[in-house]
Amino acid sequence: AKSQFLARMSHEIRTPLNGVLGLAELLRETNPSPRQQEYIGLIENAGRTLNTLVNDVLDYAKLEAGKLELEQSPFDPAALLIDCAHMFSLPASDNGDLVLVDADADIPAQLRGDAPRLRQVLTNLMGAFIRHAQPGELIIDISLEPTGRAGQVRFEFSGTALRPGTFRALRDPAARQDSSNLNLSIAEQLVEAMQGRAGERDEHGGDVAYWFVLPLPAMEAPPSGPDTDISALQGRSMLVVDDSSTVTRVIRHLALGWGMRV
Repeated sequence: AKSQFLARMSHEIRTPLNGVLGLAELLRETNPSPRQQEYIGLIENAGRTLNTLVNDVLDYAKLEAGKLELEQSPFDPAALLIDCAHMFSLPASDNGDLVLVDADADIPAQLRGDAPRLRQVLTNLMGAFIRHAQPGELIIDISLEPTGRAGQVRFEFSGTALRPGTFRALRDPAARQDSSNLNLSIAEQLVEAMQGRAGERDEHGGDVAYWFVLPLPAMEAPPSGPDTDISALQGRSMLVVDDSSTVTRVIRHLALGWGMRV
């Protein structure tokens, strides 16, 4: 009965939501000013976030009933991660946070897995962490799991924005008042449903980080088009200057992957 009720509710919410997103798309075709384009982007991001929340509620009911079905399709992991981070860049900046994505050069351009559910895991975790963050950097690393097991991809959240005790606070029943407790619970149940595992480091005065590992086999990347040809960058020199050592590290990783000297 609960699953049927949630399905009907999600349909009722999606109907006006699709109208909002459709009108935002039509507004883009009316030659808006740069400021208006920014507002339209915010409307679209908010609409997509609401759609994610609706999917979260439905998946939570399916997880409880053991009826969650997973997709298996190719996707670009770095692009997905950057898209999720962009969704939270404005809320994070309001808190004085900087969201940074660092994709290891060894990560394949195409992985196979359930990209929509991975997006839900990432957005749930980002939303919970940003709500409990202190001013600083929230760094999201994606790399191959260094265990020798093929197809294991590791996602890790770290940085000065995560204060000691963050994860204990998120697991506190009081966190349910701002949905952070539910965000973390949904993310961890989705990771488990995708045959993954999660863990955390939260020592007083030490490193604070949250990670999860998923089995995401590599797929052959499509051939590069003229707009993604990086051969002209190989051997070129780049000077990187920033007041954040993390930003310089991220840019350095990217440029080294393009064959540049940094």
